[in-house]
Amino acid sequence: VVHDVLAAFHRRVNQRLGRPASPLELDAAEFDSLLAAAIAESLPPEPANPVQAALGEIDRRLVVQWLSNYRAQFEKYDTLWQSFDKPMTPELFEVSFGRGDEPPPSTDRPLEFAAEGQIVRISGRIDRIDTGMAAGEAVCNVLDYKTGGPITFTPETIKAGATLQLPLYALAAIELLLADRDLIPWQAGYWYVREGGFRPKQALRMYRSDDGRIELEPLWEEIRSGLAETVAGLVRGIRRGQFPVC
Repeated sequence: VVHDVLAAFHRRVNQRLGRPASPLELDAAEFDSLLAAAIAESLPPEPANPVQAALGEIDRRLVVQWLSNYRAQFEKYDTLWQSFDKPMTPELFEVSFGRGDEPPPSTDRPLEFAAEGQIVRISGRIDRIDTGMAAGEAVCNVLDYKTGGPITFTPETIKAGATLQLPLYALAAIELLLADRDLIPWQAGYWYVREGGFRPKQALRMYRSDDGRIELEPLWEEIRSGLAETVAGLVRGIRRGQFPVC
């Protein structure tokens, strides 16, 4: 429900302003009004069964509580891009790749890796893609909403196959969903809805601005070059039934 609410909210914001935009361009009253409308739109109809209705009301109250700090979270997020030519703004929401017949900008093309004479195809759904301009280049962020606690995200956990979601989604964004726009992937990170929003220090940094030039992050180059091997190794283990008990 939280994913549906945030997608509906940002679509309403962009429709209201006529372009991809930060919701902070709205005053607090309109921000709250559009968020409330998105919550009402995203919740299922109230069932006749009183127990199910009560459980639905609990869900509604949780969503309202979790999103009560969303504006403050966005204020912190927006300050990260003040030096950009055009700050990062939410543009695409709940876009999928390799998942079947969904309307554009989603695509039925999967993300593919060639390894050991085989092709591994991956599908997924990206919660949000923000776009902006830095040092004269079009850039994007890939964001994934989390309602649980923080996830340990390091080069070691990526190589071990435990946190592949963000790097795979970043590749899908630039190679499939936005391939015709020649965007540079800037950062990919989790947005903790209940615990402070986006955490830049934990994000996967792919490029950076250095004296007005866009520079590739060496860590991203290392991660990207090893993704095919990591993914193929996981698939090989699954096919062989290798599920060791830890």
